[in-house]
Amino acid sequence: MTDRYFNLVEEGWLPVTLLDGSVRELSLREVFRDAENIRSISSELGTMDGAILRLLLAIVYCAYREFDDEDVVEIFDFENWEDAWEDPTLMYSTVEEYLDRTIDRFWLFDADSPFMQVADLETKSGKTDSIAKIIAEIPDREPFMVMRSGEGAESVSIAEAARWLVHCQSYDTSGIKSGALGDPRVKGGKGYSIGTGWAGQLGLIWVEAENLHQTILRNLVPIDFFADLQLEYPNPAGDLAPWERAPDTSQQRGPVGAEQAPLNGIVELLTWQSRRVRLFRERDRVRSVLLAQGDKILPQHKQAFETMSTWRYSDPQSRKFKTDVYMPRMYDPSVAMWRGLESVLVGTSPKYLGRNKTEVPRYLPSAIVKWNAHLVWQRFVNGEEIIPLRGVGYVYGSRSSSYAELFDDRVLLPASLLSSTSMRRLIVDTLSCTQDVVTQISYFASNLLKAASISASSNQASLARAKEKQIVFFILDELFRRWLVSVGSSEKQARHRWADQLRNVVRQREEELSRSVNEAAYLGNESMSLGKAQIFLRMAVSKTLRKYEGDETDEQ
Repeated sequence: MTDRYFNLVEEGWLPVTLLDGSVRELSLREVFRDAENIRSISSELGTMDGAILRLLLAIVYCAYREFDDEDVVEIFDFENWEDAWEDPTLMYSTVEEYLDRTIDRFWLFDADSPFMQVADLETKSGKTDSIAKIIAEIPDREPFMVMRSGEGAESVSIAEAARWLVHCQSYDTSGIKSGALGDPRVKGGKGYSIGTGWAGQLGLIWVEAENLHQTILRNLVPIDFFADLQLEYPNPAGDLAPWERAPDTSQQRGPVGAEQAPLNGIVELLTWQSRRVRLFRERDRVRSVLLAQGDKILPQHKQAFETMSTWRYSDPQSRKFKTDVYMPRMYDPSVAMWRGLESVLVGTSPKYLGRNKTEVPRYLPSAIVKWNAHLVWQRFVNGEEIIPLRGVGYVYGSRSSSYAELFDDRVLLPASLLSSTSMRRLIVDTLSCTQDVVTQISYFASNLLKAASISASSNQASLARAKEKQIVFFILDELFRRWLVSVGSSEKQARHRWADQLRNVVRQREEELSRSVNEAAYLGNESMSLGKAQIFLRMAVSKTLRKYEGDETDEQ
């Protein structure tokens, strides 16, 4: 790495979709300049989209900050936010001036300070890994499952390498890495696990808007609003992006032997350097990489600093730390995002008995969702607008040392759901009712199994219920998404519409399951029959839906 090559401020490397549907690769300067004309970031993976968005947010925070004798005298505040919302050119001009001042730290290849890398990173053996090491879509030890072949698996373009570098810092797997010279944590030439990248420990969530300029602002919480959203800013003067501070070395930042690197604020979190990396270029391609451990960060108690994740109460961690502890709420790829809305929206979390037998929220919404609720409340965002909430994350494999599954989902919400208490209660009631009805249908499936064979085991019944739940939620998925965007202002009408949808699905599944049973189920046995199972199902569903619709009187 002797010559400067490929400056991220000037060279195209960020894939975006424009408002006209065309796709381009833009530089950092172009992305901010043309943000009003960009629909979205459109990279290889949803997780990469999230990592790039976090980089853009960090740049804006940095651009508005001013120092005086090492103290911060200007921060990105609500006045800056409001000005940028009304006049996008103001944000671009501020960011452009900042990029011009710091442009020398955005070289992907540089002898002293390559972007998000360590220039002299090396190991005792001198060995490097294939660039596939940081490409999430290529499993490390599964050569027959690669999604690329030929040169595409052996090397990548400079632009793509830059994207995977940003993704790696956010989402790299856990496990043993190369042992970097100078890192006191290295033992026997190996860098032992410090966990995944920071974003990989989160259930990342963000708001998508009609263009990238608005998307940035909708996910950019003004610093002077932090206290209102229960956020903290430990050390504004020390909260520096990797390109603002002295270049990282092979060692973890902070005191030697510390359990984790020091956390100074939001900019550090958005750009957390979980790894020490060095890319190796051959002309206009990158074929190899050196990947070592970087700055460790633990997920406990980070809800006061991280804005882009939902949080869950953790019993084991609370017992361990002897205080109430919240952890990031990760996504389950088998569960659609809408099914977890009670953890996403403000004020909808169920209560939970925490330490000292005191009630605490089971979930904490992200600061981003709370910020957007404020924007709706203050009419910066129209209450009739449909807001896409996007959630991305990985399920990692054994010991988080591989990528197992990718979660990438969107849920479209009427903006009023963020600010209206009654509408949020409607969603909570609807999710609860839906879960109950799905459970009732699943018990119908297991009852039919019992009706067909008195010797059916409890394990077989459990499997039948699980399979039926999966089928019914699959049927309901598109129906719920359509219902959600059409909720409107009439809660009563919305309840009746969804109840009718559930009745139709119950009727459909009852008929299909009933047709599938054998003759023995019609005759039944001393514990169950088809007729008895149908009666149980209809009674249970009727009671649930009457309660949901607000009519718990006996049917005539």
